[in-house]
Amino acid sequence: LTFTRKYWEEFCKILPRPLHHDPTKGGAAEREKYWQQYLRTLECYRDHFGTLPADLWPPPSVRFGHDVKNRWVNLDDFWLLPKPKLPSELLEWRPANLSTLPRFLYENLVMTSQLHLATAIV
Repeated sequence: LTFTRKYWEEFCKILPRPLHHDPTKGGAAEREKYWQQYLRTLECYRDHFGTLPADLWPPPSVRFGHDVKNRWVNLDDFWLLPKPKLPSELLEWRPANLSTLPRFLYENLVMTSQLHLATAIV
């Protein structure tokens, strides 16, 4: 929260009790707790305001799913390249010695990315 003084002095005085924001402790129990709390929040919103705007209130599977790994990236400052989908045999590869690692990375990551980019351009 920013401007916490105004938050406590102006907003919280109208609440019937203090409102605090705590981070999750992690784990399956916490995930389920927050999932259920979010579902109740969606129900309350629906009861008071009607239809849920999907851009503000995504379903729990999105809110707590893969989407939480998203990050904002300034595309003026960074190039954005997709991760290559690597075959399982590459993920299990173990070098006989570390001197072979640079060539392995080049052949299997750089070349795969270039192939992916070339395919996307065509």
